Amino acid sequence: MKRPIVIGCCLWITGYVLALYSHLPWLSLTTSALMLAAIVVIRLLRLPAGQPLCALLLVGVAYGYFQWTDQRNVTALLPLTQQENPDGREVTLRGRFSSPVTVDGDRASFTVEAESVRFQDRAFPLGGESVQVSLRLLAQAQQEVASAWRRGDALTLTGTLRSPSPARNFGGFDYRRYLRLHHTHWQVVAKGVDQAQVQPAAASVSVTQLLRWNDMLRDNLSRRMDLIFPAPQAGFMKSMLIGLTDDLDPERFQQFSELGLTHILAISGLNVAVFLGVCFWGMHRLKLTKETYLRICFWLLPL
Repeated sequence: MKRPIVIGCCLWITGYVLALYSHLPWLSLTTSALMLAAIVVIRLLRLPAGQPLCALLLVGVAYGYFQWTDQRNVTALLPLTQQENPDGREVTLRGRFSSPVTVDGDRASFTVEAESVRFQDRAFPLGGESVQVSLRLLAQAQQEVASAWRRGDALTLTGTLRSPSPARNFGGFDYRRYLRLHHTHWQVVAKGVDQAQVQPAAASVSVTQLLRWNDMLRDNLSRRMDLIFPAPQAGFMKSMLIGLTDDLDPERFQQFSELGLTHILAISGLNVAVFLGVCFWGMHRLKLTKETYLRICFWLLPL
């Protein structure tokens, strides 16, 4: 078989897609494990017609694994929702920023790795569950305050707990389903930065700290591009080089969309090449050996 890894990845993706749009209750994690064992036996015994059968079984393994994972994708508030509907209740959310803060006009949005949520009468631990936050900014000065918040900072926020909205029209965008695929089941909506108490994170060596530095680097590059390029081109260059589309002209984005070229404005191979090029240049200037900086760049790719 030529290119077994590529074929295996395609079969695995096929299983995921089938599981996404269908449901087979009997196909569980145990069934997937048995199918995987059958693949190993078939390969060892070199049975006739083994390759098509292994391909079919691999699709089944991926299907069962996705279905098992999806069944575990439930909110920590499930016991509460079985007793009452918490949608629309005032809560106090405690956790840490798990994404950069996106400021768009009078709205700031970000994701929180929630530790707990407190209602008026009791609190529930969330164990790091992801919660989407939408914060309305009441004054222009609050934009600068929200922009200064960083990934990893501790947050205590008072707001309204909301269940994400499903698709209202046939074929429309299903925001609830989109967030669920990202293991997010709740939103918290608040008004004004005075509803948020933010404690900057202490410096440490961790994955969160690396991502925090990465966010700060992108912000610095964004400000530098504002100085180098004129206003009409700055947003376009940010999109191409560092994947920031906040300042891109909507009309320009629509033109790229009509031409089917929006992938140029997203995080793609071009952005990875620019990132690796900067890393190569910096480590070469530090007189590191080629083998050393290739290994370092390999581990930096997930960033």
